[in-house]
Amino acid sequence: MNDDVEEFADNIQSQIQEMVLKTANRIKQILVKNTILAMDEAKINATGNMRKGTDGTILEYATFVVVTVFTNAFYSIYRHEGTKPHMPPIEPIYQWVKTRRLTGKYSLKTHKRLGSKLTQYKQDMSLAWAIAKKISKKGTLGVKFFEIALKQSWPQIEKEISKLNFQGA
Repeated sequence: MNDDVEEFADNIQSQIQEMVLKTANRIKQILVKNTILAMDEAKINATGNMRKGTDGTILEYATFVVVTVFTNAFYSIYRHEGTKPHMPPIEPIYQWVKTRRLTGKYSLKTHKRLGSKLTQYKQDMSLAWAIAKKISKKGTLGVKFFEIALKQSWPQIEKEISKLNFQGA
């Protein structure tokens, strides 16, 4: 008789645990999706590295579950929090200027950049240095994309949690 009760209790516990983990996984997916959308809407993802590196984890403890969302791009903390004035490395800024096509002239027909490679390099590097100089004086503003994503996700998260029904588990 005792074995039957233990087996029944273990069965209920595993069903509840499975339901909670499935809900946590759906919440993780919601948060990852909305974090990427927040980055895209703020236009802070020129290279795509933060977008590609955004994921989540689920940590399971005895009495609770933790859902964490992160991006593994090394500079994501600086995009999120902003920076104080400092002289940044020029190469990433140069690559950003080049990727965003912020300088130069472009053909209306082919959309290709006009001018020699040296001219293009000089134009891009000139703007990159100007940006670096401004950062050295003013720092950068952060975009709180994780907080934005959580705020946008909250109604969906509440809905997922309310779906948990332990009656008859």
